[in-house]
Amino acid sequence: MSSSNALRKASSADAADAIARIAGELTGVQFTERHRSMIESRLLKRIRELSLTSLEEYLSYYRSHADTESTKLISLLTTHHTAFFREFTHFDYLSNEVLPKILPELRKRPDRTLRIWSAACSRGQEVYSLAMYLEVHLKRLDPTLKFRILGTDVDPESVGMAKNGVYPYREIKEAPLAYLGNHWARGTGDIADFVKARETLRANCSFRTDNLLKPTGSPTEGPFDIIFCRNVFIYFSPEQITQITARLTKELYPHGYFFIGVSESLNGLKVPVKTVGPSIYQFPAATNNVVPLAPRAGSATSTKTTAPKSAPTPTPSAPAPAAFKIPDPIRVLCVDDSPSVLTLLKKVFERSQGFEIVGTAANGLEALEKRQALKPDLMTLDIHMPEQNGIEYLEKGHRGCNVPVIMISSVSREDSSLAGQALALGAMDYVEKPALANFENRSEEIRSKAKSAVLAAQLNQPRSTQLDKSFQKTFRIQNPQDKARILWMPTSARGRALQIVSQITAQEPPTYVVVEGTGEGAEELAKRLSAEWKKPVELPADLTKPLGVGKIGLVPATRWSEFLKAHSPRPTSIMVLGSVSKPGVRMLQEWPTAQLLLEDLGATKHQAELLANAADVGPLTSFHYQSGEFLCREQAKSGNG
Repeated sequence: MSSSNALRKASSADAADAIARIAGELTGVQFTERHRSMIESRLLKRIRELSLTSLEEYLSYYRSHADTESTKLISLLTTHHTAFFREFTHFDYLSNEVLPKILPELRKRPDRTLRIWSAACSRGQEVYSLAMYLEVHLKRLDPTLKFRILGTDVDPESVGMAKNGVYPYREIKEAPLAYLGNHWARGTGDIADFVKARETLRANCSFRTDNLLKPTGSPTEGPFDIIFCRNVFIYFSPEQITQITARLTKELYPHGYFFIGVSESLNGLKVPVKTVGPSIYQFPAATNNVVPLAPRAGSATSTKTTAPKSAPTPTPSAPAPAAFKIPDPIRVLCVDDSPSVLTLLKKVFERSQGFEIVGTAANGLEALEKRQALKPDLMTLDIHMPEQNGIEYLEKGHRGCNVPVIMISSVSREDSSLAGQALALGAMDYVEKPALANFENRSEEIRSKAKSAVLAAQLNQPRSTQLDKSFQKTFRIQNPQDKARILWMPTSARGRALQIVSQITAQEPPTYVVVEGTGEGAEELAKRLSAEWKKPVELPADLTKPLGVGKIGLVPATRWSEFLKAHSPRPTSIMVLGSVSKPGVRMLQEWPTAQLLLEDLGATKHQAELLANAADVGPLTSFHYQSGEFLCREQAKSGNG
């Protein structure tokens, strides 16, 4: 490295360290040398926006514009990773343990209001999740009770987003359907892919900026019955955690509960706590420190709920709620024709998480037999399966059955003809099946929806699919003549390929077939496939020209390079049945822009090189839909839609 390059690198590192110190002073977050690359990457876009060229220039700019730029810096460097109903075990504990225990206290209050503080609420997902949950469970326990939730965060931009209550639909889809109700409305025009919280949720929520380490002095809406301060302590030192906890404790009622992230702990700190659940605490030695704070001037929502000087007129208590009990463990029947998905579901539904898989089935007919014999508490159900698919099972085998079903399918939830039909036929919830490589990352969503479905079924809780219906549409491939499918297979897979070929319609992109390991000539093979599939399979003389819409053509492997050169610019989905030869792996890797789908062969392994290029691995029953959904999306990129 030249001396000039070394000096520039050192100067950039010094600037990053200086920015880290500034951000630490503003937020209290401990930025160290290991955060240097994160700081550089997050500030890169801001540097470009300001027409600057380096961290050093940004540091100089910040020092000249600290009053206005500090807010932007806080937003860029604080973490905003969150999700609706994150760490669902805490919601379970809330309804099963906390709410029943504090009901008598709430009923004594003149306003009969439960108060919750969501500290470090980020962009508001936790606040709205709590609001949706309490709308069901607090009202179930006593419909005369009310609730208020305060959300605070150090980042003003995040607080602004929380107040606005607008989120991408893909985020809200991860929330259990049992709690969405009619609390969300779809946007229009430029925000048609977003949803907005209705007044039914927003009326019980408020937001403001607050620094956990450096409070502004503005009074809160406390004391609180419950404080959530989750997944933030990982950014602070033990001394800072002790300081923050002491501050929050003073805002907590004697009976109050304090929730932190499930990966966090107060153990080992000099904090007088009592552990009552998974990262859930009470403060028996510190609860007398609650100091009522004066409400903010003009605030109608910050009224303190301290004990009145004279006893209030008692309000008649609501009737006791109907008893219910979630099975422990929840016994699950998993229905899917993918061996790999069934293996992954066994990891999702572990006994330690409150589940037990009592059986599996590969189609709807098997599912009916297993359900009747095993009497599960819950079923997961795929849509695309052989013999009897998930829709057919719901129509023919599940009518009148009270076992809740959640769909776990590769079909888009916006698909009106499949996902919409499954929900209309009584499925309690829907999970868009992730690619196998990301399956375990979605395990929390699957478990939260599973538990919510069982509880909703027990409570006979109504659910609304109004929001889903507003997003549902019919998927149709636009300009199919500009797209293509490729079916790659060994000669032994010709029979299985019929499941895919039989779904091809006259309005779809052309399908090209590549067969490995055949001793037949191309003309003989085309005739044989035509007879077996009962559809004409052409042998194009000129592979540089695309086939017509809905046509099927045979591509000899020896002419792959010629075919690739002519067709690779067009959006293409490649479906691979069975194993692939080493030459075949190399040939498939020559088409890097295509969607590559591999058949799930269970214990049989594809070449590692091909797996690395695959968009997904699944049963061939899903191939036609997955490739079609991909080609629907690709039209926007190709400019042909």
